Parts: sequence; structure tokens; C-alpha cells
Amino acid sequence: MDSNKVKQLHTLIKEVYNVAEELKIDNILYNEKYIEIILADLLAHDINKETQGADAFDGDIWIDYKTANLATPSVRKQKNPKVTFQFHWISKEKLEKCKKCIFYCAIRENAKILKVYKVPYQMIQAELEEEHFKGELRRQQIGKKKGTDAHLFLKEEVLIERGAEIVYKYE
Repeated sequence: MDSNKVKQLHTLIKEVYNVAEELKIDNILYNEKYIEIILADLLAHDINKETQGADAFDGDIWIDYKTANLATPSVRKQKNPKVTFQFHWISKEKLEKCKKCIFYCAIRENAKILKVYKVPYQMIQAELEEEHFKGELRRQQIGKKKGTDAHLFLKEEVLIERGAEIVYKYE
């Protein structure tokens, strides 16, 4: 590995942490918090500086960002990549929080935001509730106490079919 490139990377990462500190944001690289910050700025939302709860707020409305990164190795291998947004660990509690949310599903290449869809909860409510129900059945079958086995993988084409509004497109 090129030692000079590692030093350059180290310097840039330290600078990222310094800027995050100025913005009073902890854990800037945890769960790609920097993407949430970029999206909140792009869409004029107020970033949630905490690691739990909504990603951002639009007044009193909770905002949850979902992203699909076209630059990941598995996606880059595909001729016509299928963009999928992932909703993980759909517990009863998380489902209740989802009801308060508007989702923004962003397609990106690393930190470059290409397109963002606005997805009201009602648009995907049936799938979220169905996956939660299936997850609860699996949980009961194996005797787990906490229900975090439900996951939804939502394709971009489903959002398009349902009329999700494109609120940002890279030009």
C-alpha cells in the first residue's frame, strides 16, 4: 500500500472530524452519518445530531434517509444495476416510528447524490407491515424475545410505479 496515500487519507479524515466538531456532530463516519448531513443540507432539512431517532427533521416531521450506493463493488459488476433501498430491523417499535416519517430514498455514487425520491410512509405502509408480520412469525417460531428479523428491500422501480416524487436530480 502506498504510504503517502495512507498519510493523505489520514489527514483528510482528521479534517473531516475537525469540521464535524465545529458543526457539533459526533460520529461523522458512523453509519455514514456524512451522507445524512449532505442530504439534509441538499433538501433543507435540519439534521438530527443524535445517532438514534430520525435522521433529520422538516419542522416537526421526522425524516428518514435510505440510500443506494451505485459505487459498491457488487452493484458496479451489474450491467443494469437494480437499485434497492433497505429497511432493516422492522420491530413493532420501529414500525411505530416509521409512521411518523417521510422517507427520502437517495441514489448515490459514494458521496455524490444523483437522485432523491420523496416517499411518504403511506406509499410503502403495506410492505412494511407485511414484512413486520412475517418477521414476527419467524421470531415466534424460533422463540426469540425481540422482533428484529423483518427486513424490506424496496426497488426503485416500485417507487416509480407508485408515483414517488423526485425532489432532487443531479444535473
